[in-house]
Amino acid sequence: LLAQNALLAKVLSSHKPNFIGLGKGRNVPAYLRHSGKILNLNVDKATVERIVGEVWVTREAEWVAGLRAVVAGGGSPRKADKARKAEDRELKGLTSGQLRGARLFYLSSSAQWKSQARVEAGNIAAGVHVKVDFAAFLHAWLHERYGRSSAEWAYSLIDGCEKYFFDADIQLFHMIATGELPEEAFYDQSTMIDKLRLTLLEQDVTQAANPSFDWVEHVTKRDPSSAYNMMGSPPGSPKQASSNKEPTTPGTPAPFLSDDFYLAPTFAVASSGCLPGRAVLKVLSRFFITKSSANLSFLLAALLEDLSQWIGKEKAEIKELTEMERINLIRNLPSVPYMQFFASDNKGNQGMFAEALRDQYIEEIKEYSAELQACVKRAEGIECREGHARLSIVGFHVLLVDKRPLPELAQWLNALVKDTKASSGGGGALLTAVDGSTFPGGMFEIALLLERVKTVFAKRSLRWQPSEADVRETAAALGVTNEACIEQAVQNCVTPGSR
Repeated sequence: LLAQNALLAKVLSSHKPNFIGLGKGRNVPAYLRHSGKILNLNVDKATVERIVGEVWVTREAEWVAGLRAVVAGGGSPRKADKARKAEDRELKGLTSGQLRGARLFYLSSSAQWKSQARVEAGNIAAGVHVKVDFAAFLHAWLHERYGRSSAEWAYSLIDGCEKYFFDADIQLFHMIATGELPEEAFYDQSTMIDKLRLTLLEQDVTQAANPSFDWVEHVTKRDPSSAYNMMGSPPGSPKQASSNKEPTTPGTPAPFLSDDFYLAPTFAVASSGCLPGRAVLKVLSRFFITKSSANLSFLLAALLEDLSQWIGKEKAEIKELTEMERINLIRNLPSVPYMQFFASDNKGNQGMFAEALRDQYIEEIKEYSAELQACVKRAEGIECREGHARLSIVGFHVLLVDKRPLPELAQWLNALVKDTKASSGGGGALLTAVDGSTFPGGMFEIALLLERVKTVFAKRSLRWQPSEADVRETAAALGVTNEACIEQAVQNCVTPGSR
């Protein structure tokens, strides 16, 4: 991956009339496998954003179709394929906002749905039961869209991403396209922002319309097997017009989703679009429990900059405020137009708050990935030979920097070594955590684990500072008995700045 990115930087940094193709080697992404001179189209930012948006709409349509096909197929590949073809017909022509709505519903449904669909959706993404990675998908998309000019557009698109890397959406696309981040990061970021909007809207509707009405609970309790849940009737359907007239009830088709904001129109009308500053602070503090105080403070500053005209302060003046002054300023605002945080101008640009959310998301994912890599390195050589590590030791160190549920940890550990055999030392055996979660025993190569950490999606669950008792309890939960390892972990956790 590092060699690939270095090669990309060398080829794309010249800004000459032509690129020199990277060749057709296996280390070159599928969409860039071309040789010889390739015309530089010098695409502008608007063009890059348009292409990126179109790519994601197509990919999301496949993702949602796969999700729904899994449920409709009931686990049967043949039935899922049949359902997939029907889904393709229904989803064709839907907007990104409508697709986000469908995805958000499925991701916020039952635990059984999450565990089944999250794993299976990618396997059905291209209509077959073998996952098509993003690079291969992008190659097919560019070829279908641009035909013989696909090489020019592929290289010019990546070059444009390099030029406009400061834009959070372009940066995320570039990092996924070049393999620096897994594709799941895009869906997770979109879902995070959508859920924040839902949470603010729910707070608004609860306060302004009906204190006993829980909007989010109402939506997520719909029957996930319904063909039109969170999608409404297909475009042009006679059902569409009538479905918008009154609120839905659980188990019935939802109103068709709006383009700019996928929520049902009846509930969007029921909201005021504003919340007291105190309520906004409450939502943000509870929603972003994994953010550092510095990031949360920066987010509040960005929020105030978006509201500079609303509150009568200059942006430069807002930047000079301390964290407590920002908090007090927001807390005392009688009304905050929270919908403004997510609005886009005619060029597709959003305000400081939305941009800060996206920027911080990428940085936090990268930061957490670095922490996970450090956890892998700390496990090297403990109860195994050098250059190797045991998953129980890796998991132990992960839990000390991120207090995540044991089933989630076991799922991540299993994903790290999927389709891989341990070097030796009981690789065929399964280790069992105190909650019953299992993961492979044996030792695995550090180089393999470090590479997998970069490609297996993970995000922080909860920051914490464990005590000595917490460290020992965590070790016992994973069956870690190496006293030297535990003592070192205790020292790292209780001594400030030692980690």
